[in-house]
Amino acid sequence: MHYLCPIQLKMVYNNTSTPVEVSVPYRSGFLAFHEIEFFMEQYEKLQTKRPDLIPQITMIDGNGIYHERRCGAASHYGLKANIPTIGVAKKFKCLPDDGIEKDEYRKRFCQMDTRGSIDIVTGDKEVLGKAALNTDIVRNPIFISIGHRCSLQTCMEVVLKCSRYRIPEPIRIADKLSREKVKSSPVV
Repeated sequence: MHYLCPIQLKMVYNNTSTPVEVSVPYRSGFLAFHEIEFFMEQYEKLQTKRPDLIPQITMIDGNGIYHERRCGAASHYGLKANIPTIGVAKKFKCLPDDGIEKDEYRKRFCQMDTRGSIDIVTGDKEVLGKAALNTDIVRNPIFISIGHRCSLQTCMEVVLKCSRYRIPEPIRIADKLSREKVKSSPVV
């Protein structure tokens, strides 16, 4: 787990020493079940050891309500820990049963201006999230959705304030540190 100061975008807590044991295999659409045990263990450790660093809102690398069951990894973790969470996904998620198709949205993404966003809307007019271009130099959007206990507007504001590049700093740094950890770990 990694926590950053939102004002300076500097890491204030890093725990990459804990080995990750996964008891549930990964299945598309069920990322939360694959990762929730680790998330909860880390959150409980932080509560015990450094309660002063409990974040006001947590960004999760995965979807929130922009999910076929309206409960992706960000929503699952937020519900379980009872904390505000934001889902930030790197890939577009097709939801054909909800009228969210790749071809239609691909056209809309191509028409986006720099630093803009478009709603991701079901056929029933339910807004599940936003596709956002959060810097002037990227053309590939990220997908932001409510996780738990926050509005979509708050999600957008937090993500934009934490973005220097396409991927918001908390997620970008966590990705980088976890890749370094995997690379330096012996193969089991």
